[in-house]
Amino acid sequence: MTIKINTKLLGIKGPIEIKPTVGLTEEATNIMIEMLESEVQSDNYSKDIDEENLSEEERQKIEQDNLKKMLEEAKKSQATLNHMLDFIGTTLKLTEAQFKKVKNTISENELGQYIAYLVQRIQGMSEEQIKLNQEVEIKKRKEQDSKK
Repeated sequence: MTIKINTKLLGIKGPIEIKPTVGLTEEATNIMIEMLESEVQSDNYSKDIDEENLSEEERQKIEQDNLKKMLEEAKKSQATLNHMLDFIGTTLKLTEAQFKKVKNTISENELGQYIAYLVQRIQGMSEEQIKLNQEVEIKKRKEQDSKK
């Protein structure tokens, strides 16, 4: 059994057929976990510190620690981004030209959305189910925004 994957968002004409093997499903799940962990980690770095009561040496240490955290975050973010791109390239068996086009066509946000779509298709969801889920999610966000 193969499934057709819509590649319009990637700037590639026509759908691509893939076989949702156990290995591919495992890789899809792992990429979603990695994306979610990356999102959670980026929310954990805000700490309130009263810098006025600190010595210059303590301020420099905090600044150095913050720079190290930012560097680690940037490295992890780039590794996740590279893994996401590799996942799309491998899963869809893209040519080098198609892969380059993907990298230069979509934003990071669109890449995340496309990965979510691809994972859902691999896990057996139909195009209609995915669209319905997206509509429900949009409706929830609008309701939450209106309550704020």
